[in-house]
Amino acid sequence: MRDDFDRDPGIDAAIAEEQLRSLVGVPMSANGEILGVLFAADRASRPFAREEIALLSAFADQAAVILHTARLFAAATEAADRAERHSEAMAAAARVHERLTALVLSGHGPHEVALTLAESLGRPVAVADRDHRTVTRTSEAADAWWPGGRLAPAVARALARSRESGHCASVEGPGPDVVVAVSAGAELLGVLLVGAGDAPLSDVERRTIERSGQILALLTMQSEAVTHAEERVRGELALDLFSGAADTDTLRRRASARGIVLDQPWTVVVVPVPDRHRHATHRSLAVHEGWMAAAQGRA
Repeated sequence: MRDDFDRDPGIDAAIAEEQLRSLVGVPMSANGEILGVLFAADRASRPFAREEIALLSAFADQAAVILHTARLFAAATEAADRAERHSEAMAAAARVHERLTALVLSGHGPHEVALTLAESLGRPVAVADRDHRTVTRTSEAADAWWPGGRLAPAVARALARSRESGHCASVEGPGPDVVVAVSAGAELLGVLLVGAGDAPLSDVERRTIERSGQILALLTMQSEAVTHAEERVRGELALDLFSGAADTDTLRRRASARGIVLDQPWTVVVVPVPDRHRHATHRSLAVHEGWMAAAQGRA
């Protein structure tokens, strides 16, 4: 154990109380600011594998974005409360933001966010995923934004500008009025599209759309974090079943917790996949019931 760094008595006391022998921590940072540290510990003395540290870093990145977004939400709400005394438009925006935040806290998804935004703006709204495929829409009129099943070129160009600026971008051509990239840092998570209305969008309404994009990013990261964790647990179970690394009772309990019945015929399928396609292949198999998928070998 290294002793050549500053120590926190509170952390030392917690480690001693829990009888922890191994500890690893990764920073949670956003926009160059350290927001905290995410720790993982073990009561056995052991080094942490590179894959474990990479997974912990991924969770730390997601947690940092959520914390940073929460700060933005708090700042936006405080600013809206101050402006409420002077502007009915700002008051309306604050109410929409509160409704959107409540949707997140109550476990709702992109469809409810789109409906709330459409009702507030009086405009059609659609949400697409990172591959530009439709997730939800509030009006059939939005179907025209995907001519031939693909996002219209003018919309794709506006999306590129939104990713670069971090703000709403107007569509210069047929399609929605504006789009905003649903992003976490440099990673595109989806697209929020808002159609034309009776009057031009105000600055307050544009900020409301951008906040909605942030909320959609938060919802997407929450959903993907749960999916990644479930895939990892099912993958570890598949590997342990194949290798016999755990006893039968333990394996049955773990399988039962996932709704998997082991006492039936199973077929083992091994598929060689190039590294660049491994994640997509694993994800495609993992989402289907009746499969337990795990990546093995190089990553």
